[in-house]
Amino acid sequence: MSTVKVAGIGWAQPGDGERLSHAELLYRATRQALADAGLKRDAITSAVTTSYDYVEGRNLSNQFTLDSIGGTMKSCDLRLSDDGIHSIAAGSMEALSEPGGVVVVGAVQMAGTELIEATNRSVEEVLFEPLYQRPVLAGAAHPEALVFGLAARSYLARHGVEEAQLAELVAARSAGGSDARTAEEILDSPAIGGPLREGHRAPRTDAAATLILTTEAPNGARATIRGTGWAAEDGQFANRDLSEQRPTALAAKRAFAAAGVADPVAELARVEAYNAYGIDEAMSAEALGLADPGKGIEALLDGAKVNPTGGLQASGWARGAASLVQAVKAMEEMKDQPGALLASQGWSGPGASSSAVAVFEIDG
Repeated sequence: MSTVKVAGIGWAQPGDGERLSHAELLYRATRQALADAGLKRDAITSAVTTSYDYVEGRNLSNQFTLDSIGGTMKSCDLRLSDDGIHSIAAGSMEALSEPGGVVVVGAVQMAGTELIEATNRSVEEVLFEPLYQRPVLAGAAHPEALVFGLAARSYLARHGVEEAQLAELVAARSAGGSDARTAEEILDSPAIGGPLREGHRAPRTDAAATLILTTEAPNGARATIRGTGWAAEDGQFANRDLSEQRPTALAAKRAFAAAGVADPVAELARVEAYNAYGIDEAMSAEALGLADPGKGIEALLDGAKVNPTGGLQASGWARGAASLVQAVKAMEEMKDQPGALLASQGWSGPGASSSAVAVFEIDG
């Protein structure tokens, strides 16, 4: 059976004081990825992109993404309103359906529009059931963050974990970025809900990432995709156990089975997991089989395998694109580790109601 190769990678962020369209940002990442793969634009046969309308504060934010990556009028022009890692699963299936073709997978998010906060708040409020759940969120500065506050309260109470431990984890992750925070600063910041505070949130940023996928990589490859998985559960938070990340556990089970990973602790060299709110990283570590229930924060503070460069807390959160950006950065940093396995995870949906996981084997 054919395998899908990552023939080239690229990512981009605006320079200091630079205001770019999301089309230009994604174009820069794609141009870099094509150059890395040693391919020209006319080699592209299909394209998959991800972005979120409401994050950018406008409708049809993805109407120009295909133009930016050379995907117009191709056999597949799939546009997903989802997290970047979901596009790896979709792109892999497209590559396998057209052996020898060149599939461009891209993700972009621009969070810098003037109406971003108001738009996010309005849309996040109406995502939830209107009679019982929406009133809980109505008027909150960050409705989705409030759901993660409820998740943090549920997790900490169930496992007897102190708030200071979560703050310590977020502080450690933010240390390598431009928005470094101490645990004390995090705990002193304004409350969002439950134990979650403003200081727990990863800083917003704009970013784009692109991967070139193909079953044939004559110029060599960055990595081989060994497995992908995705899963979702009820989007209404009252119908879920907020103290665990079940979609990530299901997605990881499928991805690891396809990749032949039986012991993720021993076999994975590096893991990039979403940590937009801090508590999501702890629950994802447990869902990925890297820690026992309730021991996620402790394991993350003791080990260097998950988010070794700080993840979103250090690099910034470009929602919908961040997981793909982190995967690209990790592949670049692991280029001298041929054979090593990288797992990348990202959540999506209301309060992380869906998740995707991809396992890459570094080719060098």
